[in-house]
Amino acid sequence: MPSSEIRIVDTLAGVQDARDAWKTLWHATEGATTFQHPDYAAAVLTTMTGDVAPAILLAFADGKLQAVWPLQIVRSRGVRHVLHLHNGSREEYADPLFAADADDGVVARMFSAAKRLGDVLELYNLASEGRIWAHLPSDRPSLRALRSDMACLTVQFATAGSWEAWLAGKSKSFRQGLRYDRKRLSAKGTLAFVAPTSADTRAEQIRWTMANKYRWVLDHDIAGSWLAEASATAFFETLVTSEDGIGATFGLRLDDTLIASCLCLIGKRDLEFFLTTYDEAWAAYSPGNLLVEEVVRWCFERRLNFDMRFPVMDYKRRWSDHARTCHGYLLATTLRGTPFLWAKHAARMRSGLKRRAKAVVTHLRARRKGAGQGSA
Repeated sequence: MPSSEIRIVDTLAGVQDARDAWKTLWHATEGATTFQHPDYAAAVLTTMTGDVAPAILLAFADGKLQAVWPLQIVRSRGVRHVLHLHNGSREEYADPLFAADADDGVVARMFSAAKRLGDVLELYNLASEGRIWAHLPSDRPSLRALRSDMACLTVQFATAGSWEAWLAGKSKSFRQGLRYDRKRLSAKGTLAFVAPTSADTRAEQIRWTMANKYRWVLDHDIAGSWLAEASATAFFETLVTSEDGIGATFGLRLDDTLIASCLCLIGKRDLEFFLTTYDEAWAAYSPGNLLVEEVVRWCFERRLNFDMRFPVMDYKRRWSDHARTCHGYLLATTLRGTPFLWAKHAARMRSGLKRRAKAVVTHLRARRKGAGQGSA
């Protein structure tokens, strides 16, 4: 019977010690994401602030690394929340990483170890085909478990014949709009797509991107954004200098001025549109949409799918040709965590009741208006 063990790594030195085996597993695993890469974990640990405790689970069988689950523990009001190791955004794909030959026992032991770390296990953006899926509760209602689903839009053209052929498949108005905006913007100066490689230029663009996006957050009264933390900028500056180059920056410059920018993650088969922003002064010329066009073309040339991630937005619908659903679960793993789940259930019920009440009011108003028109 093979010997097995699960280790918990909670330091940057521990990640570095495991990096070679972890990287080998990542490259050997079909569908591995950048959020499962050791360099992503290292960037998080390098810039981590606040009351957060890393807890990266490593599963070994006969001395061979079989699985990695990058997690962290956050304390809030006396409750220990266990969730995927992240930089603050909570928008990453959060599946554990399993070797293709890892048996169900490895998966079960990893899941049990994750549940023992805290009071609430917060799983989000899980793929339906992930190995952990079979160990999650069924769809039956439960006061100690809560499921949620979210759509994710992508451009999947890694097997398409050519960029031109793929673009030709979009609507005529879509293609004309791109040409029109590019022509108008080019009339204002020299328009250039940039993918900087020097450390100084990338750092400058990252700082501009984060600051500009945070201004947008403030303008839209979005409270509690992770962009307010200095560690958010430091995290991505660290990521783009990673050994495997899993972070990248792209932008549009008009003459020497940056007017649109995006920070991306580069995986084995996908480029993830992690964060994007543009100068509002040029909004009428759609610089963000023109930047998407350039990045999509860049992906096509490298046979990478373009993952626009969360949330679903109108401009993403216009570009995407594929949608998939990711799933989230909140699990109370101790009695201390149960009230947190009860509160979440109550909030969901209130939200559902409000939506139904609004629909009923709208329906009654429409009937009253129709009756009034009929008697006139």
